[in-house]
Amino acid sequence: MAKTQSHMAKTQSHMAKTLPHMSKTQSYMAKTQPYMAKTQPHMAKTKPHMAKTQSHMAKKQPHMAKTQSHMAKTQSHMAKTQPHMAKTLPHMAKTQSHMAKTLPDMAKAYSHVAKTQSHRAKTLPYMAKTQSHMAKT
Repeated sequence: MAKTQSHMAKTQSHMAKTLPHMSKTQSYMAKTQPYMAKTQPHMAKTKPHMAKTQSHMAKKQPHMAKTQSHMAKTQSHMAKTQPHMAKTLPHMAKTQSHMAKTLPDMAKAYSHVAKTQSHRAKTLPYMAKTQSHMAKT
């Protein structure tokens, strides 16, 4: 009997504490009731679409898992290659600088080759005639 009375006292104390919260909840529910009434028809319309979306997502799940796995592998590979890239970067900068310096020389060389080929093409018929003439004599 004493246990029951103690329990009852605790329950009443708890109820007294929760009463203000309960009244706030009821007030909030009363305010949201019109909104809920408006939302329900919309929810009924979107329910089939939601089902399709969920089905679509379920189908995409294996592909997504593969993509995530691939991304994880790529990240791991990138982490491994970064130290190497850091080492080669200064070397690449030097190479580019060297290439920039040698470019004018390369252009001259190509120009010279082109001129030589053009000259050869022009002189070839004369060379043939000369050889033919030499063969006769």
